[in-house]
Amino acid sequence: MIVLSAEEKSAKADVVFDGKVLSKNSYYDESGNISTSNIIQVVTKKSGNEIPLLIEIITPGGVMEDKAQIHFPGLNLQVGEQGTFYCIEKNGKYFPVALSQGFVPYEVIEEKSSAAQIFAITPLMITAGTQNEITITGSNFGSSQGNGTVSFRNADNGGAGWVTIPSGPHYTLWNDTMIKMLIPTYTQNGVTVAGSGNIKVSTSLGESVQSAQQLNIRYALSELVYNSQIGKIALAAADISGGYNMKMSSLFSQNTQATHALKKAMSTWRCNTGINISLDTLNYLHGITAYNDGYSSISFDEQGLLPGGALSTTVISVSACNNEGVVNWQLSEVDMIFSSSALWNTGGGQPFTNYYDFESVALHEFGHMHLEQHNNNASSVMYYLINSGETKRNLFNDSGLDGGIEVMQNSVNPGYSCNSFENIVPLNGNNCSLVGIENVEPIAENSVTVFPNPSQGNFRLNWNDLFKDNVQVNIYNQIGELVLSNTFTNQNSASFNLPLAAGMYFIELLSEEKIITRKISIQ
Repeated sequence: MIVLSAEEKSAKADVVFDGKVLSKNSYYDESGNISTSNIIQVVTKKSGNEIPLLIEIITPGGVMEDKAQIHFPGLNLQVGEQGTFYCIEKNGKYFPVALSQGFVPYEVIEEKSSAAQIFAITPLMITAGTQNEITITGSNFGSSQGNGTVSFRNADNGGAGWVTIPSGPHYTLWNDTMIKMLIPTYTQNGVTVAGSGNIKVSTSLGESVQSAQQLNIRYALSELVYNSQIGKIALAAADISGGYNMKMSSLFSQNTQATHALKKAMSTWRCNTGINISLDTLNYLHGITAYNDGYSSISFDEQGLLPGGALSTTVISVSACNNEGVVNWQLSEVDMIFSSSALWNTGGGQPFTNYYDFESVALHEFGHMHLEQHNNNASSVMYYLINSGETKRNLFNDSGLDGGIEVMQNSVNPGYSCNSFENIVPLNGNNCSLVGIENVEPIAENSVTVFPNPSQGNFRLNWNDLFKDNVQVNIYNQIGELVLSNTFTNQNSASFNLPLAAGMYFIELLSEEKIITRKISIQ
């Protein structure tokens, strides 16, 4: 995401108003995608066009019987929520500006005279969307839940606000001195991602109290609540390869540097978690009409589907499977869209201060393909935003990697079966890398040579006059981690002494016009 100020959102909006969510209902729109109709009671118009007292706001995604779609980023309004809406009007319907940024919920004023107290939270380190339970001990919570709620810091905005969990299956116990609950990423009304930070308990009397302790939610996995049941989501063998074969749009495929950066991000996840995803470099899509059209796709924003304020979006489509009355889900399709207007750094070097790193953003989106939601760790690849000039190109010491590993483990052996797809077939270290499988410039087979190869780390690299002036040489390991980067001017060769562990590595040569990759082996 690119965070927009209130002034920027107001400038884009046809109307700004305060309102309350009265009801919501999901449906299939004219493109075959799932959207949600939210009926909003207008309380106060703040600026813009005249509007009726009741208006309909359309948000993408939702649940329709045995199908569901989740958008990253998305906006999932909760019935009863109140706040400020920034909306664009189209044919009598309203759409939030910048999607998730188009609604700013009210922050409830704390009751200073609250009798409720929080003594402790256990455990203090946990994960969300995994049906793990915390216990909140204290006093004066109320003998029963009633209208009482627990709120967590919002992982979709870095913890700046609260997400309040309405009554539902995530609460397992509520009495005057103890609350037990599962940490959610989805409620009956939609995505509600709990993130790290302190928590808040609100009682039926309208009193609220915040904890002094900080809850550490390391990662958050997607789940679905349907008919008051919490359902797990698993990756599946959606194609004959035992996983997901993704197709690029023809326009995206013409950008060789973006394609190469995308393959490096895919390789990083493939080699760290074993997720079976591949890239079709022979067949391209010439139009993306629906997210659930049977093709997992990667494209630039060629049809204006990307929400404002977003560098990229991922949409996952899932199918339900009912096992002995319990509804669980499988990922049937994933679609990614990247901004056509953002200033992208698609090479392997450090981006300029006003450029966004394409490989880092792609790595984040493939985290969503692993069914991961955002977390509140600013250093994690699954943090909700990335700054221009910043890179996040590996998963070392990243809690998001642990989440991806858990998803793969749960998907290989999900504990339930579905009629739609078989279980996903995991990759291993011998077949995980996409980097270097295919040269970006196949006609330049003899333009770059490496010898001796294999070696013990000493080798010479030669390139011909296909590369002019400046040439950047990057060396990556099998999981896409950059281990060396040098720039050479007016040269056509270089010698290297690499004190690296034995294994396979990839040399990437970049100029303004070309990218060529070669494999090297260190013994």
